Amino acid sequence: TSLVIKTSSSYYLYPLDKTPLNSILNKDFLLKKIKNLNERSIGDNFINYKFIEKENEINLFFDKKTFNLIGWQTIDIYQNVSITYLSSIKRNQKLDKKLFILPKQN
Repeated sequence: TSLVIKTSSSYYLYPLDKTPLNSILNKDFLLKKIKNLNERSIGDNFINYKFIEKENEINLFFDKKTFNLIGWQTIDIYQNVSITYLSSIKRNQKLDKKLFILPKQN
């Protein structure tokens, strides 16, 4: 499985197998993982779950009212911190198939 970053003229493939994002994108894995964790309330708006997976610390953040995943923070074995925040969440949207056509690489 790879993540594709597409620009107007090219694209980049990033293998996900050894990254925390691979775990975060796996809905069944996440449901199993957080089922056995204690949630931590952050103010009035957020719920947080923290766990270690493949030597990465993963913090998930959910909206307390909608339970949407709104972001995550990962810390790898080298203490590199990566923070992702989802600001415009849309679910069950129809997407144009042209969006998934990759441009030819030069």
